[in-house]
Amino acid sequence: SMLVRYDDPSLRAVVRGRLVQLINCRVIEGGAMVDKHVWFRDGLILDSARVEEKRAADVQVDCCGLILSPGFIDIQINGGFGFNFSTWPEDAEAYENGVAMVSKRLLEHGITSYAPTVITSSPETYKNVVPHFRRRDGDVNGAGILGAHVEGPFISVAKKGAHPERFVRGTLEPSADDEIDDVYGDTNNISLVTIAPELPGALQAISTLRARGITVSLGHSSAGLEQG
Repeated sequence: SMLVRYDDPSLRAVVRGRLVQLINCRVIEGGAMVDKHVWFRDGLILDSARVEEKRAADVQVDCCGLILSPGFIDIQINGGFGFNFSTWPEDAEAYENGVAMVSKRLLEHGITSYAPTVITSSPETYKNVVPHFRRRDGDVNGAGILGAHVEGPFISVAKKGAHPERFVRGTLEPSADDEIDDVYGDTNNISLVTIAPELPGALQAISTLRARGITVSLGHSSAGLEQG
């Protein structure tokens, strides 16, 4: 079989479609760090006991003693490393640079994809920042972006937590669709919305958001069990 290092620039092309054995790596198993080979093909991890009995690897990848871990997925992160996704700097380039910086730093901590999260804000803020959260795959320059997570502004004032009360909207009536468009603008880059389902008009809003392919999460809510 072919032997390549984990940091070989040709690695991605070399392993495509082949049976791969990751060697000289450590994994967490049963609460302990153990030395173990890991097998995969086309992105799927295989049962090493069954594979090793049948055939040799097409490619062996030397991990040089490093820890092998799943990539973490963060679906609620409001910023990091001095940059806040909910603060618009009046400069599109500065904001884009901030997002790129956070993506790069998150990757250093094992996060391979994330949903930049914006708390309850003014419509102007949503409309300025959401266009910068287009979905993109991760690469050597940083973690991938899964689309925006917008928390609010359709939440319960009683459960607002750190969200600024002046921007909280306690209803989605008379038209939930109009409210969504008026507040967020273009929703194409939004993947997740946190909403309080007990608000007037919220059920219609949830239907609209789902029809647009957006996941809806209950949060900052005073809903009882039945409403939930």
